Amino acid sequence: VGRGFTRYMDPAEDQEKVAGELAERLQSPVLTDIQIDWGGLDVSELSPGPLPDLFAGQSLRIQGRYGRPGRYEVKVRGRVQGRPATLPLQIELPETSTQGEAVPILWARSLIGDLMHQLTTGRHLFRGEDVNADTLKQRITELGLNFALVTKWTAFVAVSEKIYNPSPIDTPTVPVPVAQVKGTTALAYGEPAMPITAGNVFSGGSTPEPDAIPGFIVIALLLAGFLIQYRLRTGFIK
Repeated sequence: VGRGFTRYMDPAEDQEKVAGELAERLQSPVLTDIQIDWGGLDVSELSPGPLPDLFAGQSLRIQGRYGRPGRYEVKVRGRVQGRPATLPLQIELPETSTQGEAVPILWARSLIGDLMHQLTTGRHLFRGEDVNADTLKQRITELGLNFALVTKWTAFVAVSEKIYNPSPIDTPTVPVPVAQVKGTTALAYGEPAMPITAGNVFSGGSTPEPDAIPGFIVIALLLAGFLIQYRLRTGFIK
């Protein structure tokens, strides 16, 4: 239980076709009940765990930490069509490597995913009775801080060390093209935004000053008097 895989479907895909491919793949796993015999290799904090079954067209990546560099023989065990199978592998683990700088980050991200899964599932399924939620949260937070990864309890703010626009008003406005969504027209995006300059920073309507309000009242009264006299002369008011 829990050794399957996830298939995300695009809304534009054919649902029946995707469901058929998914059912066909689930019926023919390549290797099940996978176990790794690490031999003399000292490993810790492996991910993922538990190991999922391997299906056609997929790959299985196991990430972890090792204590001593060197050459080791690792055996991958499992079942192929119900029969036991063993695949021996020779691996060379260097003491330091300049080509695998991203591997620790990938390992930390994968381990965070496993720990979050343990946190949101029942204790009796994937974690022992001595592992509580606070311990998992603390470990997830440590991984996020040590490897600069965003988690549920860590967040990062990028702060520029150099000011590139000391005077935003004098900064020229450059139009940036935006990819148009398929099936829509230019009317869906509205009018282009006006450049921000010293003359049009405020886009709202103006409010008259208090000393100008009496002048507006006088003008309104004169217009009202003129309208009444006009209607008396024309006979509209009796």
